[in-house]
Amino acid sequence: NRRCSSRAPGSRVPGVADATSSRRCWATDRRLLSSFMEAQSSVTVPRAPALSGWFLGSVGVLAFSLSLPANALAVVGMSPVAVTVWRAGLAGILAAGYLAATRAPLPSRGWGSLVAAGLGVAVGFPLLASIALQSISPARAAVVLGMLPALTAVFARLLGGPSLPWTFWCAT
Repeated sequence: NRRCSSRAPGSRVPGVADATSSRRCWATDRRLLSSFMEAQSSVTVPRAPALSGWFLGSVGVLAFSLSLPANALAVVGMSPVAVTVWRAGLAGILAAGYLAATRAPLPSRGWGSLVAAGLGVAVGFPLLASIALQSISPARAAVVLGMLPALTAVFARLLGGPSLPWTFWCAT
């Protein structure tokens, strides 16, 4: 009876006979292995985090749904420009911290598109929403924001984008 090996295939010293085998080892019995491990391997491959994706997506939707009421409260005491600067600054600090913690590489190209998107998301939307919330209620602003995905699809189609199925248009 041979001993169990924790070595991955190909990790033994060249020219030396394999003294151990994981084929007959009780620890590599298929019933005992996790569903993401294989016999003959000490490497685990994590599954796609589907549940955490749904959770993070739900948290994002919840946070976004609170942005208009919080913005309406903020413009009572500050100017729309100040609200925009604080929102962009806080988001920038959080994003920089996350990117530093994950050691994400900087993009090698596409800086123009990145800057344009950043100006629209971090400056344009908050500034225009703050100005609008000085004269309309957050509930009315939410109705307009709710129409944005459908209007985006309409303009994408009008500007020559791909044709969407009729079921999409019925649902919107």
